[in-house]
Amino acid sequence: MRYQGAKTKQIKTIKEIIETHCPKDYTFIDMFMGGANVIAHINIKKKIGNDINPLIVELWKDTQSGNFIAPNSLTKEEYYDMKRDALECGCVKYSKSLLGYVSCACSFGGGIWNGYAGYNPKKNEDHIKEACNGFNRQVSSFLHLNTTKFLNETYESLRTPLKSFIYCDPPYRNTKGYRVDFDYEKFDNFIRKEIKKGKIFLISEYEMPEDFVCIWSREYQNSMKPGASDKKCEKLFVHKTQVHLFE
Repeated sequence: MRYQGAKTKQIKTIKEIIETHCPKDYTFIDMFMGGANVIAHINIKKKIGNDINPLIVELWKDTQSGNFIAPNSLTKEEYYDMKRDALECGCVKYSKSLLGYVSCACSFGGGIWNGYAGYNPKKNEDHIKEACNGFNRQVSSFLHLNTTKFLNETYESLRTPLKSFIYCDPPYRNTKGYRVDFDYEKFDNFIRKEIKKGKIFLISEYEMPEDFVCIWSREYQNSMKPGASDKKCEKLFVHKTQVHLFE
């Protein structure tokens, strides 16, 4: 699904690393699930997708139960009416799952309520229809969708089994565009505490503290700035005490 920060270019590598190094009796946790672009591809039967955004979680719960169908058309007026309903009125006019979908899939760059991404006459592109088709493809190929648990918790309050392989794609450090305040020191300490219990962590980030080791990196063109020359280096980190688990 179109979502800011979606790992579409890295999913093949992320999938291979997770499926290769996640023990068979462990549960896979996507702690910052977002558009579910990672968890959908992971071929592990016990899976939990978590996100702090309740509308996104409702979207995937309703999709799982067959109670959500992505719209293949949406006017600009409808988009901004839905935005008002979600941000100002408490979701009283539209379903939470629809608002969750439209908030990112029908927005510029997949950013939450980042502006209506409708029809581009210069390229003859219908972004609403493209988003619908892409979402339907994702749903049809979502591995173990029916048995995946979708939860709406903060990362601190999420109760994970001791035997958990946890993938984290948090808001990146020193970047703009995220509408949340994120305490990175607190998050780093949380990971350090949890790995002592035997849980395995894999983190997508640009940079991490010195006790985390980069096990993979690759440069990509900045897709948020079409035509720009700047690139970003995506990386995968593990804690130094768990490097041997990924060898």
